[in-house]
Amino acid sequence: AIFGPSKYGSLTELLPENRLSWGNGVLELGTFLAIISGTVVGAMLSQRFEHAPVWAGATLIVLALFGLGSSLGITRVPPADPTKKFRLNFLGDLWEQIQLIRKDRVLFLAVLGNNYFWFLAVLLSQNVIIYGLDVLRCDQTHTGYLQAAIGIGIGVGSLAAGYLSGGKIEYGLIPLGSFGMMACAAMLSLPALTFLKVATGLMALGFFAGFYAVPVNAIMQHRPRKQDKAGVLAAQNLLSSAGAFLAAGVYFLMQTYWPKHPSSIFLVSA
Repeated sequence: AIFGPSKYGSLTELLPENRLSWGNGVLELGTFLAIISGTVVGAMLSQRFEHAPVWAGATLIVLALFGLGSSLGITRVPPADPTKKFRLNFLGDLWEQIQLIRKDRVLFLAVLGNNYFWFLAVLLSQNVIIYGLDVLRCDQTHTGYLQAAIGIGIGVGSLAAGYLSGGKIEYGLIPLGSFGMMACAAMLSLPALTFLKVATGLMALGFFAGFYAVPVNAIMQHRPRKQDKAGVLAAQNLLSSAGAFLAAGVYFLMQTYWPKHPSSIFLVSA
């Protein structure tokens, strides 16, 4: 939560505007490569150290120390607003940031679009796990491969979106990405799909998600004033977390009451 706004906020200070989409594409590729490897290795650690979880914990500590060391190499940038004071009332600060966001219609729609993205991401990620275990009858490792397929797709799609943007924020990729996600989710609702077909469909879904996410992120980084940027991104982080939290509750209701079956949940999500 502390790292995210700083990471995305500093990107606009480290890159010129015509490289912002490219930078987001590379950043998302790296992020999702980490998620892919983490998902797969996490599933393997779960099986390998089921009765000795201390070794899984030790692995996480080593990775955390590696991440800390790597962060020290990030280029330092000057404070955007040195006079800004820390507020204990984070809800009051959040309300102020939301009012600031609402003044810019494009920025407001980008924040809404980002919340939609993370809501859908959490909803589908949960469904992939249940689909792998209950429909495909996979073990935890192969279910991890299905989640990794989404991550691979998002990484490649993000990189492609960054390059295709051609030195600007390409708004046209957003509806294209959204339509692609809808089509792929609908395809995944078809009956009697094999493991390979599901993995391919999830990879395609991830690819279009990358198309969608890169310009949305670039808009949120570009539109706010320099002194407001980190605050806006922090508020967006909190709102997207709320969207992810809501997705967990919605998935529980869908699985418990309607439509229950993982294939049907893909269709409703589409």
